[in-house]
Amino acid sequence: MRGKYFFCFFFMFFCSVFSLLKIKAQDVTYGLPQEIWQNCRYNHNGEWLLDMASERWCNLSVSDQQSYAKAYQEGYARAKGLDLEKIINKSGAMFEFRLIPPGRFWRGSPEEEVGRNDREKRHKVVISNAYYIQKTEITQIQWRSITGESPFSRQIKMEENDSHAAAYISWDNIKGKMLTKMGEEYRLPTEAQWEYACRGGTTGRYYWGESESEIGQYANSDWGNNSFKYIAPVMSFKPNAFGLYDMIGNVWEWCEDMFQNYTGEDLVDPCNISGSKRVFRGGSCYPFGIRWLRSACRGWDDSSLRNDRTGARLLLRL
Repeated sequence: MRGKYFFCFFFMFFCSVFSLLKIKAQDVTYGLPQEIWQNCRYNHNGEWLLDMASERWCNLSVSDQQSYAKAYQEGYARAKGLDLEKIINKSGAMFEFRLIPPGRFWRGSPEEEVGRNDREKRHKVVISNAYYIQKTEITQIQWRSITGESPFSRQIKMEENDSHAAAYISWDNIKGKMLTKMGEEYRLPTEAQWEYACRGGTTGRYYWGESESEIGQYANSDWGNNSFKYIAPVMSFKPNAFGLYDMIGNVWEWCEDMFQNYTGEDLVDPCNISGSKRVFRGGSCYPFGIRWLRSACRGWDDSSLRNDRTGARLLLRL
């Protein structure tokens, strides 16, 4: 009889604990106001993610989108016991990474966006897993420390400076000369991961809003009226809401994907592996037009391309 009572007590205790844990899980808002979380969340395979493609989110002001995205990033780190920022020493060079939480967002551009093209057909994308992405573009000292080479040395449109973004590095170079020495947990971001990180929760033309007059505060470009003639030292401009610098301007950034036009279908963790050209994103400091500085803008070329305006930033898997 005592065994029966013990079993009943244990069963009731287990159910109570389970219910409390379930309620607590439902109460997690990752640092966001309850109303925002309730109206801007998306359930993917049983886990609630911030939905930056929801109608409520898209109707927020840019400043609110930035503020809530930052709060979500910090709240997700706390809730999951993850570092918001990682600093890693590789061959004597310091690499800084920022945590990017999972979520859903609009990739591409709406038809009314100024400067868009047909290769940016807008669609919803789920980023199902958190990851770390480099806080800055790969710098000259980081490239030289890992590869032992300085392809940017003695180039006409390059200043040799440890803190400047590295250029004259091809997609093939990054894969064959850098990542092979970094470890399998490092790679290039997919195009979707890149744009999600770039936007930092925003849904407009730029990650600071729609204002062209603010370009000079956030991006090294010919539109910015800044003092840099060519590539600038990293972190010379304001970061986005996720704490990332130079996602727009300075140098184009190689991504993992091969280039294809978007189909408009909603996707989960896409990475295109068919095609003949590799994708790069973010625009550069050179005068190709303001349309190339938008968050949705896409570039592509041969994986062997090396020039004075193309670099990269790395992704670190959890």
